[in-house]
Amino acid sequence: MKKATYFIRKPLFLAFITIMISMPGRVFAYYAGTADVAKYNVRDFNALGDGVTDDIAAINRCIDTAVAHGGGIVYFPTTNAAYVVSAPIILPSNIVLLGDNKRGLTQSRIKPSAGYNGHLIRSKNYGDSLIQYSGIVGLYLDGSTTTWTAISLYAHSSTIEDCTIRFCYTYGIELKGVNGSNLGLNNTITNNFLQGLDNVKFYNAIMVDYYTADIEISGNYIERCTEAAIKLRSYNNRVINNHIFYVGTHIQLDETQENIITSNYLEYADNASIKIASGSNINYTVDAIISENIFRNINMSQSTSVNGVVEVNGYNTEGFIVKNNRLRKDNNVTAGAIPYFVYVSDTSRKEHSVFDNVWQGTLIAQYETNIRTPFSVNRSLGYVGVGVNNPTTKFAVNGDIAAKKLKVSQLGWPDYVFEAGYKLKPLHEVESFIKTNKHLPGVPSAKAVEEKGLDVGDGQAALLKKVEELTLYIIQLRKDVNQQKAINKKHALLIRKARK
Repeated sequence: MKKATYFIRKPLFLAFITIMISMPGRVFAYYAGTADVAKYNVRDFNALGDGVTDDIAAINRCIDTAVAHGGGIVYFPTTNAAYVVSAPIILPSNIVLLGDNKRGLTQSRIKPSAGYNGHLIRSKNYGDSLIQYSGIVGLYLDGSTTTWTAISLYAHSSTIEDCTIRFCYTYGIELKGVNGSNLGLNNTITNNFLQGLDNVKFYNAIMVDYYTADIEISGNYIERCTEAAIKLRSYNNRVINNHIFYVGTHIQLDETQENIITSNYLEYADNASIKIASGSNINYTVDAIISENIFRNINMSQSTSVNGVVEVNGYNTEGFIVKNNRLRKDNNVTAGAIPYFVYVSDTSRKEHSVFDNVWQGTLIAQYETNIRTPFSVNRSLGYVGVGVNNPTTKFAVNGDIAAKKLKVSQLGWPDYVFEAGYKLKPLHEVESFIKTNKHLPGVPSAKAVEEKGLDVGDGQAALLKKVEELTLYIIQLRKDVNQQKAINKKHALLIRKARK
């Protein structure tokens, strides 16, 4: 057996170190709780990697030795065949399983023995407690069309990186927490290659289950899943810069909160690209930012139903921001599908913000349906909406506005009524117009206001014009009254003289 102290002695108070692995260009983060970081080669413990011999006992002996010395790196050098396992490799705390692989390659291969269909790698004390400060880096996990799940961990502060995972029926990677007081936190799934076949698809390539939080899923390549490529049932996750295609759905948020989904390339989905759901009236799915993703060939199997690029279902779903995404609609999208950018079911809460999403090509329907958005912005046109999905004016509000002061700039203010040449309609013409039309001339009817609304400035100008015209009528009436009084006074004087 061979133990090699590896590059660095770290102070006892540190819980995190960065190690340069002796492979060209490889840097990865390794968490440990002991002063020495050591590397253990599984070949030194009689693992053959010949593709025939069962190596599980040798691998676990190597891991047990590393644990006995306080943790370290368990190294799987590349062989011409594979390390065969008839039971799961048990990963404890403070251990990194390290191979020579990089994303998409097939080095440091591990595969199941004939007839074995369980996990290839599983955390220690599975289901009872969390492992921590562990990693799986640079391995090729070949499910060989018989394995259900490649990696299943109850883990905290651990990493899965640069792995190739193929040909599993259920999950490629599964992360869990134990319970509400023993959460699986701060795990990273990055730069992995997860690939299924047409007849051996993952159900979910990456499944982050209940009692987990603060997970980063980034830089992964995922191909061929029956349901969702990435399914989240946890809190405060970041799904960034992944390339996913040939799936039922790219990403599904199910009873989860506070997620960021950004800068992903998502293509070839049978259904909606991102599905948001809550499983019951108690468990919420709320508060996610979906931004700067590129979508291509969405809803490919939906020929008749209404669908969205983002689809929201369930009673307790609210508070999503969908912005600055781009949809490419290629020719092979089913013609009967109706791709709304966001489609919200009738049972869901509708308070979401959807804005600045860009469509490419001719679309059947360009805007959201069945959604109430509290605030929306079209930055390219400078339009703002409050309670309006797609504002078509500079400022649109669906509701009441309360203000202490409102200032409106208006051209064509009707002071021209007082010009000498202004022709005031005779009152008998005004009376005739009112009898026929049931509103004043120059003022919109009730029906017109109901159908088209009322421009505040134009409305004020029209009212002022009527007030000014009424003032002229009153002035004219006052003149007529004074003239009549003068005539009456003259007549009265003549009558008195005639009586003398």
